[in-house]
Amino acid sequence: GRQVLSVESNESVWIRRCSGHQGEAWQAWDGTDYPLRPADEPWDISTSYPYRRFLSKTVTEGTWLRIATHPTREELVFDMLGDLYCMSTSTKERPIQAHAFLSGIPFEKEAAFSHDGSRLVFISDAGFGVDNVWTMPYTSCGEMAQMGPDKARESTVQQTNATFRFFSSPAFHPTEPTILATKWFLTGRPNGAGEIWEFPLQEKPVQRLSEKAGRRVVGRKLPPAWSRDRYFESQLGAEQGRYTASGDGIIFTRNVNDEDAGKFSYNKDVHAGINAVFLFNTTSGRITELVAAAASAPNKPASPGGANMPRLSRDGRTLAFVRRVDDKSVLVLKDMVTGTVHYVWDGLTYDLSTIPAFMGAYPNYGWSVGDKSIIIWSQGKIWEVPLKLDSRGERVANGEPGALPFQATIQLSLGDTRYNANNILQTELSSHRQVRSLRGLRSDHSGQRVVFEAAGDNVVMNIASGELQLLPKPSSSMSCYGPSFIPSESFLLQACWDDQNLTQFVLADSVSQAWRPVHGIPRGRHLSPVSDGSFVAYVRTGKDYMFGDVEETYGAGVWVGSLSLASATVSSLVHLDFLPASQQTKLGLKNVDGETILLVENPTSVIEYTIETGRKRTLVTGKTSVEMTASSKGSKTILAFRDFQHIWLYDSSTTTSQLSVWSKPGDTNTPSNLIRLSEHGGHDVTISGDGQSVFWLFGPQLYSASIQQVLASCRYSSLASRDAGSCSRPRVVERLVNVTFPTALSQQIKASGGQSFAIVNATLVSMDSKAPQVYSNATIVVERGRIVRVGTGAETAIPSGAEVLDVEGGAVLPGFVDMHGHWGGFLTPYPLLSWEMETFLGYGVTTIHNPASKNVGGMVERNLIEKGRMYGPRVFHTGDVLYGSTQPPVYTEINSQLDAKSALLRIKVEGGDESFSVKNYQLVARSARQRLLLAADDLNMLVVPEGGWSLDWDLTYFIDGYTTLEHPVPVPELYDDVLSLIAASGSSYTPLAVMNYGGIFGQHWIHQTVEIPTDPKLRRYLKHDILESLTEVKQAPKSSYQFFNTTKSTAQLAARGVRTNVGAHGEQPIGFLYHSEMLMMSLGGQSPYAVLNHATIGSATSLGLNGSVGSVEVGKLADMVIYPPGTDTIEKVWNSSMHMKYVMRGGTLFAVEDGLAEMWPRRGRQQQRARLNPEDEAM
Repeated sequence: GRQVLSVESNESVWIRRCSGHQGEAWQAWDGTDYPLRPADEPWDISTSYPYRRFLSKTVTEGTWLRIATHPTREELVFDMLGDLYCMSTSTKERPIQAHAFLSGIPFEKEAAFSHDGSRLVFISDAGFGVDNVWTMPYTSCGEMAQMGPDKARESTVQQTNATFRFFSSPAFHPTEPTILATKWFLTGRPNGAGEIWEFPLQEKPVQRLSEKAGRRVVGRKLPPAWSRDRYFESQLGAEQGRYTASGDGIIFTRNVNDEDAGKFSYNKDVHAGINAVFLFNTTSGRITELVAAAASAPNKPASPGGANMPRLSRDGRTLAFVRRVDDKSVLVLKDMVTGTVHYVWDGLTYDLSTIPAFMGAYPNYGWSVGDKSIIIWSQGKIWEVPLKLDSRGERVANGEPGALPFQATIQLSLGDTRYNANNILQTELSSHRQVRSLRGLRSDHSGQRVVFEAAGDNVVMNIASGELQLLPKPSSSMSCYGPSFIPSESFLLQACWDDQNLTQFVLADSVSQAWRPVHGIPRGRHLSPVSDGSFVAYVRTGKDYMFGDVEETYGAGVWVGSLSLASATVSSLVHLDFLPASQQTKLGLKNVDGETILLVENPTSVIEYTIETGRKRTLVTGKTSVEMTASSKGSKTILAFRDFQHIWLYDSSTTTSQLSVWSKPGDTNTPSNLIRLSEHGGHDVTISGDGQSVFWLFGPQLYSASIQQVLASCRYSSLASRDAGSCSRPRVVERLVNVTFPTALSQQIKASGGQSFAIVNATLVSMDSKAPQVYSNATIVVERGRIVRVGTGAETAIPSGAEVLDVEGGAVLPGFVDMHGHWGGFLTPYPLLSWEMETFLGYGVTTIHNPASKNVGGMVERNLIEKGRMYGPRVFHTGDVLYGSTQPPVYTEINSQLDAKSALLRIKVEGGDESFSVKNYQLVARSARQRLLLAADDLNMLVVPEGGWSLDWDLTYFIDGYTTLEHPVPVPELYDDVLSLIAASGSSYTPLAVMNYGGIFGQHWIHQTVEIPTDPKLRRYLKHDILESLTEVKQAPKSSYQFFNTTKSTAQLAARGVRTNVGAHGEQPIGFLYHSEMLMMSLGGQSPYAVLNHATIGSATSLGLNGSVGSVEVGKLADMVIYPPGTDTIEKVWNSSMHMKYVMRGGTLFAVEDGLAEMWPRRGRQQQRARLNPEDEAM
């Protein structure tokens, strides 16, 4: 019988073994961990989501048209914008009329004919919105065109019922009622891994189609060094499977470039080869490499350029595939008898083998009737490549390919674009703000008080009264963190931060408001200090991204010593380096029966260590948890943990075995008595010292519950009630925590005495649509962080006593808006001064939006800027991305409208009106993506999706009404169909040429053409190790850089009225590459002024912030970039855009060329950052 392939060994030919770890790897992994919960709430993407707009357009070109050729008729089928079209290839009509025969809201694609041409198999997201395999009967193009969309839809039959995994590349078996398809698994990264599966053909609709149907035929490959239990991590998938003509083999491709790492890597050399083609013999289980993907080497075949999208001729004699040759993508034929290779056409559009393209590295193409030609898409058109047999019976080119000009009418229903204005003026101009995002929560022994960090200030809260009390600290400008109670004492222990001296421990008396420094702690970066009055413990951390590898990098781990409260002195420190510790570790100390127990709480484990005896005991481990805390007495342990954004509780005394716990209901690793506590989410869970109360945070709300009351309420509740938290919720108490702070603006006003500031003699490029593009002798007056007057010098009065800056004709522009920036500072638990924030500001970016940060950490960093603890732009962010891949901290399931609301509230609650955007990072189900849009409309939030890998998903984002697309669609050159859709959608477009998909990232072009490491300005801002890493860089020809084509398409979109935002992705060197991104956008055809407009008011508009920033207008925030004298035209600004003289942020003026130095109102003030570079003088 036919065998099912397991995972191969690492030779050129693999044979399945009956035993051995490679053969058992996929068998031991059933892939059913996800989804966590079934999608029980009904949803149909066609009827549950409103489409109130309509696009109708006739086009004669198309983007990435996937073609299926009929086996007996001179007809073909292709998909365009999610509809299936058919057309004749023999008619003399020009252009040939293509007819849509399956259209509507569902997105259909990748059609393939059965062996006799009577059926089509295709991929559709109809119904729930996941890409599944469907079939329908096919007669002729004429009859299909007359059928009508409703009747055509009624004839379809669903063949697979995936709700989490998804499919591509379906194909019929030539003789058996079987379908083949690539099943995609999103691993911890969004780069999918494909497996080839088989399914029995369903002749008619099945009422309850099993989600677990089918069988794996070709699995993933394991790298040589990997054990079999890591199979689920492997991204060495099998893709683009097709049966051989006899049906006894399957031809497929695999990425062999990354086979040692097991993970997808960016910026691979396409010329050396990435994908190879293999043949799996379904009888013997043998796999043979047909076309390699490597240059010549001993004992290896020569196949540079790789091989993509293999298609066998109908007679099985010739294998066609696509290969990169020099600066061309070439259609190649390989004779399956002799092995001879023939290049037949070098006119193809560039393949996408450099990215994990779910839609294939090249569009599907087909052999004509009798294998006389190949019909293939390229350059927006459909082409016929004529072939003939040579004297040896091998197929070769037979003259020049000819276009088959076609005409098709697009008819699409469109959703409303999710957009709203975000008026931030009141918030940004206020003298005080609320800290909504709190962290570091701890309870005292009795649960009567809690303490937490509020963006650099530690606060004690009395549970009964709600009274809040700031802990005293050495300086009002110093930031402190990591507070904890000392049992039976009025003292609390906290860590305070100084960028030169690093961490200092402070004893703070909550009664007298006195404080004392703790002596005896070595210089270093320390976290989670705790004490029981006799001992002290803390976590020391070493090098990391923000600090580098310069100071205090040794000795990372848990430390314990003796503490004298009387003298505030620590002695006899011991390094417990055998205990696991990281920046996420939380420590605790308690006394049990005369012994001192150190509690070490990590994201996926809780360990007890007895200091006097050295006994170590693991209380619990977690499978996917990101926080764990426990209270134990003897054999009884109460555990609370955060798993998939929610807070969970269980009593382990009823559990008989040690579990790696998680929260999937009904799973063997899920405790049977597990109870959900949170309604929408939570973080920083902690248990009181007496084990009676549990607390957690959710924005500015403190939640608490009596553990015994919760256990009693839920003891006899159903699994559904415990999983949803219905039984626990009546026992949960919510308290508002209102911590406020004076803003940096209020400090500026105080320092200036309320004085106005005037910029005179400026060449103003205001980006105000009502004003000239450029005008001279301009005056701008600023008061209290806001622009109050703009005009020419003659007509604009300057208030008496104002500080005046004569810029001597230098250009003044609005501050730049980085639509898509990433950075790492929000990940650090230390409230350090940020060299990243200084760098952004030093390069003129006064507003930045991060579409992938952290719900809490991102808001803490923002609050530190707004408090004036560090300089930086106006920071906005999406918080945690809503991830479709199985990365536990951010993996998100949206199976109901409540799920969608909860996902947004987890972001919104931490920032209030300052949290107005959310990131869909490849949520698989379109139903989830639609629900998200509806919930965002209710909460006035923007929804920005991650683009770049799946053309099809990206197009549904435009159809359904997403606010923007972040990253360009993966096909660099776009044609009239996609250009028209994007223009009609109302969405904006962020091309991110610095990280452009389809080729090597654009940043490498900058690296290879600009001398970066020695740039004087960069060396004043960035860590030098980053610059040194760019000394020897990748060199590649222009043809390897697809950003030229991407920005060309971007310019075409801009010409059609689409906002094309400027964002630099936080690629290094930050700041510098923002201006490089503008340069790359101009190379696509946009004028310098147009790009500068997109970088200011355009990007501000896309974020809904154009009423507050983005142009120099009366009433807006005083964010400006000021260039030196002589830089007084658009051209001169463009040629030196990163070398501004001053940057103003909220009315505070900085000189920036020699490092960030405040010029007004506190002239000469500079932040004293930590020593980041070995060559810096010691502080």
